[in-house]
Amino acid sequence: MEPIINPMLIYAIDTISEFKMAGVIALILAGIAMGFYLFGTSFDDFDNQEKKNERKNTIKTGLKIMVVIGVVVSILPHASTSYKMLAASYVTTDNVNAAGQGVKEVVDYIFEKVDEMHSGNK
Repeated sequence: MEPIINPMLIYAIDTISEFKMAGVIALILAGIAMGFYLFGTSFDDFDNQEKKNERKNTIKTGLKIMVVIGVVVSILPHASTSYKMLAASYVTTDNVNAAGQGVKEVVDYIFEKVDEMHSGNK
């Protein structure tokens, strides 16, 4: 019998969640590295225009990397959100109606048995 939910989807959700965590860690480390770079270069002699441009380009590149990582981290859903989305994709009107019909049949069966027990005791 084939599973209702493909196990590869569960694996993919967990893997994406790990990528999100790795992205958060990378963002923190990039911020720390940028801070050390700015602190380390703050004592340099910036009379040389080439050094100024190099520092400015390094800062721009670092900020671009941090923005890209931040966007990717914010786009990736959390694992619990992904599981909720997966479950919601399987909840359809047909599935709810089928489940409702099954519940109705079980309740009818219970009432029949109760009626049989009640009429048998008289």
